[in-house]
Formats: sequence, C-alpha cells, structure tokens
Amino acid sequence: MTPGSTSPRFSRRRAIAVAGAAASIAATRFRGGQSQDRPLDTVTVLAPLLPDPAPPGVLDYMVPYLELWEKEHQASVNYEPAAVENMKAKILINNRRGAYKHDVMYCAGWAQEIAASLTPLDGLIGPTLRADLPPWSMSSFRWNGKTYGIPSSANPMILFANGDLLDCAGVDSLPADWDSLVDTARLATRRGAFGWTMPGGQTGGIGGLMSHWLVFFLQAGGEMLNPDGAPQIVTDAGVAAIEMLQRLMPYTDPAAHTYKSIIDASAAFIRGTAAMMMNWAVAYRTLGDPALNKSAVTLRTGVLPAGPVGIASIDSGDGWTVSARTWVPPKSVALIQFYLEPRVQRQMYEHTGWLPISLSVLDDPRFQRRAPHAATVREQLRSRIDSSFTPNYDVITRIVGVELGEVLSGRRTPITALRRASKELQALTRPIN
Repeated sequence: MTPGSTSPRFSRRRAIAVAGAAASIAATRFRGGQSQDRPLDTVTVLAPLLPDPAPPGVLDYMVPYLELWEKEHQASVNYEPAAVENMKAKILINNRRGAYKHDVMYCAGWAQEIAASLTPLDGLIGPTLRADLPPWSMSSFRWNGKTYGIPSSANPMILFANGDLLDCAGVDSLPADWDSLVDTARLATRRGAFGWTMPGGQTGGIGGLMSHWLVFFLQAGGEMLNPDGAPQIVTDAGVAAIEMLQRLMPYTDPAAHTYKSIIDASAAFIRGTAAMMMNWAVAYRTLGDPALNKSAVTLRTGVLPAGPVGIASIDSGDGWTVSARTWVPPKSVALIQFYLEPRVQRQMYEHTGWLPISLSVLDDPRFQRRAPHAATVREQLRSRIDSSFTPNYDVITRIVGVELGEVLSGRRTPITALRRASKELQALTRPIN
C-alpha cells in the first residue's frame, strides 16, 4: 500500500459500517457453557462485531436457541469478537506462531490466502444445507478444487438507482443489458446530475475500480485464471469489460476518479449527484434511509444488467471457516449450520442489516416485504457469482486497477493495459497442482 493511500479492506468496512449504522447494537457476550452438565467440548469462535453480521451470542438475539444448541451438542461456544478489519492480521499472526486459537473463524475474502490452515468442508456440508444455498455461493471459498468456507449472508453487488433522477429523465424501467445501461446513464446525465458513479480512485481491494471491471469481465464470459492457475485476462472479454467502463465515462460523475472507496461513491449517490451505481446489497439500509437520502422513498434496486454472455456479479466473500487444527470439526460445522438456520438468519437481518443466504428465507414473500431488496438479491443470486478471490488478492487487484486507471485517463489502450497487468500477475500466481 502506498503512503497516504486507504486500505481497501478498511475502506470497504467503513462503507459497510455506514450501511449498518441504523442497526441495533446490543451488548457483547463472552459466553461459557449454559447447561448444568459440564460440556464435553468447547468451540471457540473468532466472530465479527457490528457492522458485520455478528452471530447469536455476540449480539443478544436467538441466545436461548444457542443455549439449546450447546446443550444438544454437549458443547460450549466461546467467542472472541473482533472488528473484521483486524481479523486477518490476528489469524496470520496466530498461524505464524503455530498457535491454535479458534475452531471457527469468520472470513471476509481471504479464505484462499489461509487455505493451508483451514479444513476442507466439502464432505462435512450436509445435503439440507446445500439445498438451501444459492448455486454459486461457495465459489468465494473455493481454492485448488476444495471448499474452505460457507457464506454467512447474501451480499452480492446489485444495481441501485435514484428513482427521482430516472423519472426526470423519462426512464420507466431499470436497464437490462449493457446498451440500455449506457442509454439510461446518458438520459440521466442532465441538470447537474450524472447517470453513473463508482469508486474510480480505489484501484485495489474489493468494491473499487477492479471490481467494477471484474463484473463486466464475468458478464462477457471471462475467467480470471486458467485451469493451471495462471491469469488469463488478455482476452476479448477483458477488452470488452474495459470498453464498457469507457462507454460509461462520459456519463459518470466527474469526481468519481477521486473516490477512494465505495463509501465515497455512496455519498455521491445519496447527494443525488448520480442516478445509478453498483453497490453491495447490505448498503440498502444506508441508501434507503430517509434521514440520509431525500430520494430514499424512490430508491430502486435491480439485477445488474446483462453483458454479451449473461448476468453475473461478485460478492464480498463473507462467511465461516473451520481451522485445520480443530479437535471438533463436526461440531464446528454444526455451529455454522446453526448460524444458517432460517430462523436465525431472519433475526440476523433484523439486528445487523445483512440479508440471509438461506434461499428459503429470501424466497419468503413475508420476508421480502420486510426487506424490499431481498427479491432483487434473490434474482441476482440465480446468476453467476464469482469474486475470483486468490492469495495476494489486494496486490492482484491493485495491479489490474492501476492499469484500468491508466486506460480511463487516456494514457493506455485496453489491450496494452491488460498485457502489462498480466505480465505482473504472472510473477504473483502459482500454477495449481
């Protein structure tokens, strides 16, 4: 990270902190066994605090059910709650010291980086849980053909639109494909407002310029890595994704190139500077808050417009992993399955603002009335979701993001930028054995 720059993970967490600001903050509980009988096992959990999806027992919801789970499984759940921006460092330090601290660990996009210290979960995930998860939901936790985590919530990037600005532009419906996205952005660029915004100044990490390119790359049929694990971005899909960004630039908020995080772009959207943006599903709570956004009542959400190959998005990689050194792998996975039970997931949304990953909850019309963006997220999850997480993710995304910035500023052609980025990436990636 260059001096004076903003940490990609920290920027992203600050953005989500705004999204969770309206959530109720309950007391943190450092739990021991609640049964009169002495538990046979202890499951230690490195768990997130708000604004992330804190589980039962870290926040005071569904605690009686957690105590019942402890009794039924003869286990005590002990939490170490932590801010997510500090978690990766904690895990890496513990790994270097050879310290066995946690059975279950929350992960936010770095499962691949610590895969050697995690338990593959493919054989431990039951069919009932699998059937209640979206088809692509495990992709953010897969590496070298194995699954190292289970998502905790549904948080893909979706389309947000300012209904007031679209109405003024005479636009009746949200764009369904790339051409209509550009046309809608063009029509909405008028009277001091623009059709599009994004964090163009955030070159690395997740949610920034590289993430926007990645969405278009996926929609054009791109694959970040070939079967040997080498980057394959110098393709027609890679060029098409850059050209899509270029097509949007005339209708993009001119200050977008200064926005260092999704929170900066969100603030511009809330001010009414731009009519549309990609953002995480969890941002709905902020963007739809009437106290912050005067156009909140007309806020619209939609599935991201389709590219040449189809609809696709990325997610934030938030979920649960299990240590390779745990003595209680079945109980650790059972605890994760408890977190993903529909009744628990409903309450997670109420207390944290993060949508359930459980399809049975997202499909429930009653829940969709409670969470108006749930139907959009459910539709988005029917499509491809692939954040392309790898070891050295922040470095890789910065390499690509810097080259994208050069193209958008007119200093590089798309194919030259992709070739330069690919050459640097070759030195960072290792073939998959």
